[in-house]
Amino acid sequence: WVSLSPVSTQNIRIDFGSPLSDKPEGVNGSPITKYHVEVAAGKNEIQEVLISSQVTIEEAENNEFKLSFLGEETGCISVDTSVEAMAKAIENIDGVGKISVT
Repeated sequence: WVSLSPVSTQNIRIDFGSPLSDKPEGVNGSPITKYHVEVAAGKNEIQEVLISSQVTIEEAENNEFKLSFLGEETGCISVDTSVEAMAKAIENIDGVGKISVT
């Protein structure tokens, strides 16, 4: 188990314990002697997305597109989707947190 608690805007407290499925020593490998913890900070930034095409929207077959981030991509997004649906599609990409679309 792992528990994260904010201490301040700059610090977090990390508490951890043995695995919940702890078995007698020797049954599930060597005893735990250390943990490796990695913490990444979020970053506020503004990104502009410009979509262009060689055909007009009326000529396009599906009127949809996909966005990708760090090798992950959204499902198909309609060109006339709402900002809420656009945000949800982007937030479903692994590694993306809560976002705002305007």
